[in-house]
Amino acid sequence: MIMTTSALSLPGARISDFLELWAERTPLAEALVAGDCRVSYYDLRISVDRLARAMLAAGVVKGDRIATLQTLHPNYVVALLAATSIGAIWVGLNHRYRLDELQHVVSDAEPKLLVTRIATEYRMSSRARRAPARHISIRARMDAC
Repeated sequence: MIMTTSALSLPGARISDFLELWAERTPLAEALVAGDCRVSYYDLRISVDRLARAMLAAGVVKGDRIATLQTLHPNYVVALLAATSIGAIWVGLNHRYRLDELQHVVSDAEPKLLVTRIATEYRMSSRARRAPARHISIRARMDAC
């Protein structure tokens, strides 16, 4: 079955709006595949909504930057979609960056929040102008992946 997304081709549509559309139309269809891990649109939407609520509870507002530091995993996509769903600006941090590269990007972007997939202690040297004020470690339905 082929579905069009013409309703979302309007200016102002966010990438997270496409998730809503597909989750309503085909909730059990595969949204993400990573190796043996398969995530449905329904599960993806639930995880995105949960993280978006946590971001709002942490004080993130439209236009704030949110940095994500984690390996490539379905939760990486969850962080991107959650940030965009609340109007935040997503900053993806490469988990292979050296410390000085991370310091540069974080100092330049000045994110309000750092999101990681696993509990981690976030350390920035005094050379960084500003580290994120808050940190969230996410666990989502796809943590078993």
